[in-house]
Amino acid sequence: MQERRFPAAAIWYAGRWYAPRHRDNWRTLTRLAGVLALGTAVAFLISNGSFYPFSGHFQDVTIAAYAARVTRHLPPYVGYTFIYVLLAAVAHATTVALTGLRTDHSVEGRK
Repeated sequence: MQERRFPAAAIWYAGRWYAPRHRDNWRTLTRLAGVLALGTAVAFLISNGSFYPFSGHFQDVTIAAYAARVTRHLPPYVGYTFIYVLLAAVAHATTVALTGLRTDHSVEGRK
């Protein structure tokens, strides 16, 4: 069960790094996209990379075959994550626009 926590930790740490750098403006979306792509790719590589050698189903997979599978499955994995985050960002922006509520996104503000 422990190995299932590592991919989630990669995404959690990416979000934890991004949180104090977030601002409610469009310029931070580039940074968010980069951090999201990196954190999701690391989570995918941890999850996928540990499954192939340790599952017992793929004893004869070469590095080239593994790389081909990664290039086939990684883009949709990251893409779906972007869709979920985009939906959450739209919901957040809509809520802020309709209610005028602002939140302190910084890690320091949560102490």
